[in-house]
Amino acid sequence: MDYFGIIKRAYKITAKNRFLWIFGILIAGAGGASIAAPNLNIENPASDRLTNINSEQLIQDLAQFWSSYGNLVLIGTALLLTVCVIFFIFGVISQGALIGSVDLVDSNRKADFKTGFAIGAKNFWRIWGVAIIYLLMILASLCLLIMPVCVAIIAGSYAMAIGWGIIFLFVCLVFWVIMSIISPYSTIIVVLEKLSVWESIRKSLHLFQKKLASMIIIYLLLLALGIAYNTAIFLIFLIIGGLAFTIGVAFWLASVWAAVAYAFTLGLIIVLALIIVNGAFKAFCSAVLVLTYNELKSAN
Repeated sequence: MDYFGIIKRAYKITAKNRFLWIFGILIAGAGGASIAAPNLNIENPASDRLTNINSEQLIQDLAQFWSSYGNLVLIGTALLLTVCVIFFIFGVISQGALIGSVDLVDSNRKADFKTGFAIGAKNFWRIWGVAIIYLLMILASLCLLIMPVCVAIIAGSYAMAIGWGIIFLFVCLVFWVIMSIISPYSTIIVVLEKLSVWESIRKSLHLFQKKLASMIIIYLLLLALGIAYNTAIFLIFLIIGGLAFTIGVAFWLASVWAAVAYAFTLGLIIVLALIIVNGAFKAFCSAVLVLTYNELKSAN
């Protein structure tokens, strides 16, 4: 199989069909974001005052806060959940849209955002079904690993707990690696072959058994490209960050408000640029896997 040819074709498809970037952005956005809690150092006098608060007064304060702002809290929570659900739905649809669109372009058929979105929406439940099945497999493997260990510890059989934990940790790691390899192909198969969820998973497992070497090679190439991509982003960020900091100092010396406006504008531009670039790279990786599947299927 021409691995570098696949990489080259995937790049051309992603570069020429920029509507694919939108699907990549939506998939990346559906992944969520982590928010780090600030590190607050509370001085001892504040801690002492906190420990002296009467519990009844605390309950009264909470009740007063809820009576004043409870509606806002509920509205904010509902809006946040709505946004999360919308991003999740569009993320699932975008997976199918990317797969279907890349396949259409690769077979020289018409593809655009509307057509791709329709493919993703049509396969929404099956794509989600594949994800749920793999999630259940992970949970089942964790139960198989943790529950016997806990039972052995409660029974006082520490040697058995250690032995079981070591053996089944290795088994679970192998199982998780296999799932991580075949799960993207299960999603591709469920969209392109229009099979059921279980049939798609079974077919991807058969493909893994027959074409393991090819799958591993393409994943290693994607890993290398991912490292190169992240390194390039980091270096560009350092260079642009250094220049931006120098310009920002000049703005600060001229006017504080000008510096604030400059920082806000630059930050917004950087965030938007990263979103677009990450979306394009996500679309490229998806295109590589779709083209790889088409090659593996035709080689059978």
